[in-house]
Amino acid sequence: MTVLARLAEIADGAVLAVEVPGEDGPRALLVAMGPAGPVAYVNCCPHMDMPLDGGSGRVLRRRDHLFCRYHGAAFDVATGACVGGPCTGCSLERVAVEAADGAVRLSASPG
Repeated sequence: MTVLARLAEIADGAVLAVEVPGEDGPRALLVAMGPAGPVAYVNCCPHMDMPLDGGSGRVLRRRDHLFCRYHGAAFDVATGACVGGPCTGCSLERVAVEAADGAVRLSASPG
């Protein structure tokens, strides 16, 4: 299983932008700590198919929300649901992950 991050890297509320190999080339993901454990989403805002981090590798997080750098859409970190901005009602695409041995890994089971 592919390691996305160490738990210590996201324990303080950080959001990591990472790339993993995919069938059609690298896949950009976001990894964060949610209320029930680590979560991961495809790094693509449903509003205009642009990366939330704007290519900077840094995603703005305030409390339990992630924000799109381009248009300010706010996403619930636990669910990926857009709770404010131009794509309210849409969601980030969740990626199944699991925590083990101090790391966040892609999960073999679906999301």
